Amino acid sequence: MSGARSHLDDIINNATAALLITDAQARCTYMNPAAEAVTGYTLDELRGRVLHDVLHHTRPDGSPLPANACPIGRAAAAAGHVRGEDVFIHRDGHFYDVAYAASVIRDGGAVVGTVLEVRDITEAKRAEARRTLLAGITEDIARGAALDDVLRHAAEGLARLLDARSCEFSEIDEVAGILQVATSFRHGRAPLRGRHRLDDVLLGDYPGMLRRGESVAVEDVQADARVDGARYAALGIGAFAIAPFVRDGEWRFAVSVTDTRPRRWRDDDLRLLRAVAARVFPHVERRRHDEALRLSEERFRLMADSVPHLVWILRGDGSVEFVNRQWVEYTGRAFDPSARVPAMTELVHPDDVATSTAAFGQALATGQAFTLEHRMRAASGDYRWFIVRAEPWRDPSSGEVVRWFGSSADIHDLKLAQQALADADQRKDEFLAMLAHELRNPLAPIATASHLLDRVADDPARVREVARVIGRQVGHIRELVDDLLDVSRVTRGLITLREDVLDVSAIVAGAVEQSRADIDARGHRLRIAQADAPLRVRGDRTRLIQVLANLLNNAAKYSPEGSRIDVGIAREGGDALISVADTGQGIDAGLLPHVFELFSQGRRTPERAHGGLGLGLALVRQLVQLHGGRVSAHSDGPGRGSRFVVRLPAVDEAPVRVEAEPSPGEGRSLHVIVVDDNRDAADTLAAALGLLGHRVEVHGDARAVLAARWPGPPDVFLLDIGLPGMDGRALARALRERPELAQSRFIAITGYGSAEDIARSRAAGFDHHLVKPLDLDALLRLLAEARPEPAHGR
Repeated sequence: MSGARSHLDDIINNATAALLITDAQARCTYMNPAAEAVTGYTLDELRGRVLHDVLHHTRPDGSPLPANACPIGRAAAAAGHVRGEDVFIHRDGHFYDVAYAASVIRDGGAVVGTVLEVRDITEAKRAEARRTLLAGITEDIARGAALDDVLRHAAEGLARLLDARSCEFSEIDEVAGILQVATSFRHGRAPLRGRHRLDDVLLGDYPGMLRRGESVAVEDVQADARVDGARYAALGIGAFAIAPFVRDGEWRFAVSVTDTRPRRWRDDDLRLLRAVAARVFPHVERRRHDEALRLSEERFRLMADSVPHLVWILRGDGSVEFVNRQWVEYTGRAFDPSARVPAMTELVHPDDVATSTAAFGQALATGQAFTLEHRMRAASGDYRWFIVRAEPWRDPSSGEVVRWFGSSADIHDLKLAQQALADADQRKDEFLAMLAHELRNPLAPIATASHLLDRVADDPARVREVARVIGRQVGHIRELVDDLLDVSRVTRGLITLREDVLDVSAIVAGAVEQSRADIDARGHRLRIAQADAPLRVRGDRTRLIQVLANLLNNAAKYSPEGSRIDVGIAREGGDALISVADTGQGIDAGLLPHVFELFSQGRRTPERAHGGLGLGLALVRQLVQLHGGRVSAHSDGPGRGSRFVVRLPAVDEAPVRVEAEPSPGEGRSLHVIVVDDNRDAADTLAAALGLLGHRVEVHGDARAVLAARWPGPPDVFLLDIGLPGMDGRALARALRERPELAQSRFIAITGYGSAEDIARSRAAGFDHHLVKPLDLDALLRLLAEARPEPAHGR
């Protein structure tokens, strides 16, 4: 046990931390050598004395400190552990900052003493105070504070930090041998002012040291022969220190601190003086240069007011110095250059402030001319576009930028024209991208069906099945084109839904049919988990199939071949949930919050081999939201697959059943003239009508039709609008002028389906207007309505 105690004593005695131990009455019983070094006392001097009465009894301002505020007393009161920062009194009487930790010592549960660990943080506090002072000076300069304020704040801060009686900033005229005090701060006394001859205040080699940029520290003016002690004593100065500011070999400025009694100046004190001088005096010089470089303002103003642009001058630090009359009239502000108000920044459009500030900040940093465009607020409150150009003017001696001469020219009308062109181009690109994307899914089963037709030609049942697939998909395309061709609705994000009560399983089946080609092509396994009971929603069947087909196509596209795709249908509360999960490449966490944004794929992963414009998921979200639902994406990261969940309001109504209509193709045989320069379109339409018993002639242009002669007037003319030479409307007008065709029906067939297009067809003499891709059932219904006159012989 004694050996362990001896070993513990060695550890405590050799510890770098200052440790003091007291008894239950806070009397010192032990302190290690580190504590002796920190406090200035020896163990013999403190043993048996109450530590608070020796180290902690008085505050720095001289007021008494009660014992219960002492760390030892606080630890005892808390019966535990306290830590913090405080100020102790050294043996020599000076105060010093400490960080402490006090813990009580217990014996059988009773407090028998306290262990106090103390660390002297005076230097750290001083260093922090020095940094704070320098940062404050830098901030004052950066925010453009008045020069007098910068100097006054710096002088006051220096005097307080160094515990000096006064601090002065002075300007030196070496030619005249004069020191002029510009700013002075003195505790409890009037500041030093006036001019002083250098020979009266500095003797010996001190002037030479200062000219060489060296600091001077005088600890006792009465004991230093290189100063006039009597003169300093008359000023109440017992010690002083000076740091010069020298540029190009010339001593220009000085910062000094004084004390009323002799004192030792620390190296840190002198370094701080030099650091302050290095920050403050270049700023003083810049201000002096600004004043020295002022032009004849009246002459310049007359010239600036004569031009039609907004003309302005900025100082080298970016503050506004001058604006012309046009600037005042445009902004509606009477500008006072001396007010240093950054009015230009206040007038810039909020969306342009960041780029404008960055451009000008870079110009200030590099000193290079700059050109930028931004919007500026007029007196009316409206914003107009301006092109801003500015050139720097440098001090010929230093090369420093001291002025910026700039102009702002109104380019608002030009900008609006450019923006209109850009908007039109963007709308075109977005329209084409959306059109291509939305047509791709229904085209896949059509392409597959076209290949099947050759292989099942001998199987009428399979042919009918394939024909139904093609018919359904053409219907999807027709409905999508009807929406997409309405450019005004698409660019404004407006889509009209054709809502019915729909069975969710049927929607899923339709989406699987659209996506089957992609799924089978990559060898994926598709599993569908149906709900426990039928689920119905209210919505647009085509749009909801489009939503799920998008998700299925993505799952097929971004999963390795032979993967599994799971589709789930479930009810949760009042919602129908449709989920599509895959085991594919997953989604990066950084991209996951943005997957439903327009063009997110193309913008974030341009290297992806699967391509795509990034429209699909954006369309999914918009369409789901139009149905009053929500869609969410989930992924554990790259390589971990993805899961998308569509949530739609469930309804309890019965789904709409579409009854099969009687075939409109049965009935009287008609004589039909088809005119279309697209030979494939004309021939397939003619073949379809021929199969239904109609007699059909096909022509490729208007000239052939006008030259044709018929034994009797045709019953129906199907005219394409976009014919070469004479268009379909002109052809219809020409044919309508023939009396023998007065009873013929004219039907326009075109890719344009707006209300204006339909009105133009009516005006040209058409009875009906059909939009491509042609709805054959609708055409057959119109043909069934045509009744040839008895004179026609049918």
